[in-house]
Amino acid sequence: MKTQFRILVALSIFTMTIPLAQAQTVRQDKLYIDDGAGHFLKIIASSLGSGRVLTIPDPGGSANVILSTSSVGQTIGGGLTINGGQTVNGGMVLGDGAGHTTTIHAGTTTGTFTVPTNTSNNGDVITSNGTGGVSWQAQASGASPFIFVKKTASKTYSTASLVNDNELVLAVNANQTYTIEGYLVFSDSNATSAYPEIAFTTPAGSTLSFGFISAEGLFSANENTVVTTSGAATPRIPIYTNASPTIVHVSGILINGGTASNLQLRAMCAASSTNFQLNANSYLLLTKVQ
Repeated sequence: MKTQFRILVALSIFTMTIPLAQAQTVRQDKLYIDDGAGHFLKIIASSLGSGRVLTIPDPGGSANVILSTSSVGQTIGGGLTINGGQTVNGGMVLGDGAGHTTTIHAGTTTGTFTVPTNTSNNGDVITSNGTGGVSWQAQASGASPFIFVKKTASKTYSTASLVNDNELVLAVNANQTYTIEGYLVFSDSNATSAYPEIAFTTPAGSTLSFGFISAEGLFSANENTVVTTSGAATPRIPIYTNASPTIVHVSGILINGGTASNLQLRAMCAASSTNFQLNANSYLLLTKVQ
């Protein structure tokens, strides 16, 4: 009598016919396949129907293999190495043996994801090339939502036409929305009643809205003005005329279009023959919110 088994070992299918009269041992519902050197494969019968195929992964070493129905899944004790592309249907659960697991599920579309093969530097992030390949990259400085600039030295304004400030300029990205915050410290060192006016120039296609509040507060009606045009100046801003510094708070929003360019602060004197200073440590802060 011969018994035929079709067995998949280490992902390769072979068929072997075992004459029971040879050096094989059958003990009730168990079959031992012995190589004569003390190594054997034990097959335990179950209620499998005829024509079923028993697939046995190669556990390697002395690890155990526990096979069960597909609805329960297969458990392999010890490490498992899979060479070549294999398909896992359903979620893949990775465990540390101490009850902690991570489950990986496939997405709703078919694709290939290749993980980086090298370790990263501290602070690196994973970036994609758009085709499934990923790599470690240094985090770009622009990843922060904040863009900040401050004056390192005071600048004197003495004309009645708008002039770009030499330091308070910020680069903005296309299709981004920013809130604007400004801390501007003005001084009229000559006590000439020099009142500043300010403006912002913005990229083409952007939307701007900003206003100001002065600590001096003389022209409170002017503080109700909202400027919505690139390059348009505010009404005159009240500052102290006794050479004391005046803090002016600026706030607003910039909704940029498809052009990456600069947000530039400009300033001028409300009247000629006067001058004022925009002091060091005045600053602008943009926060990217969308």
